[in-house]
Amino acid sequence: MSTPLYLKDPSGNELYLTNNEGDEYYLTGRTQVFAIKEGKRYYAKDKDKNEIYPIVNNKAQTIPFLYAKNALGNDTYPTDAHGNEFPIPEQGTGGFMYATDKDGNAFYPTDNTGKEITYGKYIYKKDGFIQFPLNREGIPSIKRMTRRMTRCM
Repeated sequence: MSTPLYLKDPSGNELYLTNNEGDEYYLTGRTQVFAIKEGKRYYAKDKDKNEIYPIVNNKAQTIPFLYAKNALGNDTYPTDAHGNEFPIPEQGTGGFMYATDKDGNAFYPTDNTGKEITYGKYIYKKDGFIQFPLNREGIPSIKRMTRRMTRCM
């Protein structure tokens, strides 16, 4: 069976196929799911110009160290099969990097109930203060941090 191929423009850049509504889509029957433009992998976009993650074997696939962006230019988290958002690995650290909005402000991923989740580190705002994750009710969750601070005193 032959590997499906993306179409190419005159410059050799691969192009995603589009459906009647204008959504681009991935060819998931090939080893390299992402198309290549100017030597780099890139995300397909829906009709509203939001970049989308491909789903292969019920799992969101990501381009290493690169979040998909919505039409406004804000990063979006990939989600697991249960609707929980998760961060992508940070290059060279073994940790995770949080998504950012178009102004460079980081934000936490949320679980399927809307609770913000930390992955090993807190987000620091531009003023240097910690941005604590919010619980389902939108209240900062500082309980864990308070215990740590109490032990150190």
